[in-house]
Amino acid sequence: MCFSKTIKILGIVTVIEVAIFLLFITFNSAGANHGYTFLFAVLQTIIVFLFVSMIIRALSNKESRGFSRKEIAMLYSENKSIIEQINEAIISIDIDYNITTVNKKSDELFGLTDEVVGKNVYDVFPHVDFKTILNERKHRNNRLIEINGETLLISYFPLYSGNTVIGATTIFRSRLEVEMLLDQISGYQKISKALREQKHEFQNKLHVILGLIKMKDTETAENYIMQNVYTTNLTSDHYSSRLLDDKISALFVGKEIQSKEFDVQILLSSDSTLTKKHRPINSDDLIIIIGNLIDNSLEAYGRKDMDNKKIEVSIIETDNEINLQVIDNAGGVDPSIVDTMFNRGVSTKGSAGRGTGLSLVREIVKLYNGTRNVESTKEETKIKIVLSKVKI
Repeated sequence: MCFSKTIKILGIVTVIEVAIFLLFITFNSAGANHGYTFLFAVLQTIIVFLFVSMIIRALSNKESRGFSRKEIAMLYSENKSIIEQINEAIISIDIDYNITTVNKKSDELFGLTDEVVGKNVYDVFPHVDFKTILNERKHRNNRLIEINGETLLISYFPLYSGNTVIGATTIFRSRLEVEMLLDQISGYQKISKALREQKHEFQNKLHVILGLIKMKDTETAENYIMQNVYTTNLTSDHYSSRLLDDKISALFVGKEIQSKEFDVQILLSSDSTLTKKHRPINSDDLIIIIGNLIDNSLEAYGRKDMDNKKIEVSIIETDNEINLQVIDNAGGVDPSIVDTMFNRGVSTKGSAGRGTGLSLVREIVKLYNGTRNVESTKEETKIKIVLSKVKI
């Protein structure tokens, strides 16, 4: 029943009430007995009760936009299920700054469970200026905010009912996750670049073969083809026979081409083994670790004029873990940063604005409840990473 109809009923009930009141006075003046008086009182009480019930029902429907209680409960349950699946932390408040919504990610990041719902947000989460969000009524995306020593990205916006602000919502995502995604994209871009370079190299070899054919030097052309086919197949088989994960094999092919720019040789140990599926350890996380460690060694070599420049890589998977090891002889790491080289902002090359790659490695090691160890001398650096197949 809509609210306007309830107002009309109010008028009708008022008329009835007046009529009952007049009848009551008439009976009293005529000496009516107490039984009739009681009957009129009961009748009046029933009418008032029905009217109040209709008013409450109308107001309830007006507030719930016509949805029944069952429908509201179902909608709430569905929305709650969706919010719980979102990988960002969500905190919503009403116009009185009371918390109305939190999700599982909010518990992971801030320790906020459903027990805080209904409490004033400033009593349990004073890190965000919700008053400004409600007053300015502006939508902001991906602003940096530091909470409990961790840098996060926050997006926030007011909530409306029609043109009226009824609350606000904040969404938090880990800056680390964004950087990891960017690092993954960067890794794939490097692989793509290496494959393009390999394509150009192959085209140059075809031109050599074409020239030999035109010169009718078929014997040299045949030997040239066999040599290159053998080398190409040997390189491909060397990785794919040990690393059954196609993404990781492709990474090594790309890194080998990239290493030629530095005149460095990448050597994968003969005992390396990696299955196609190594759950729960994600292939993209392995790409970040291996890619950053190899890049770190390549940049350590730089353009140094030295012999026997090589990077030795070992990947050994067991039932419970994956062991990674990267060794280079580029001159070692400065002893003053060996213990902090995996911290954000610390660079083994001493360059400004660097130091992100190894910090991502540190976070992934932490994610998989793993360990990391650095052994460095004046000649050699050895980095060992162990990832447990138990994700925290």
